[in-house]
Amino acid sequence: MITFLYKTSKDKFGSGKGTKYQIPKTGFIWLHLTNPSGQEITKVRNDFSIWIRNTIKGEKLANELLQTKDRCRTQLLILRRIVEILTKNG
Repeated sequence: MITFLYKTSKDKFGSGKGTKYQIPKTGFIWLHLTNPSGQEITKVRNDFSIWIRNTIKGEKLANELLQTKDRCRTQLLILRRIVEILTKNG
């Protein structure tokens, strides 16, 4: 089950349940998964990949995240990207 909370502007916010959430262009969305189904996990993984691609311009990372189903591998990929960004900007 997915429960979500979102804020898209100063006065627009809401919450809901299920996979019908929208990814806001501004603001944020917070997702909470409880015993998620395979379909819910796939939806969240795909949406996270879209966010990575659009927000940090991480085309390579987004594609790698779509291909992995292992949580440790996902964490490693994200950590590597964070290190790349920090060493490039540091």
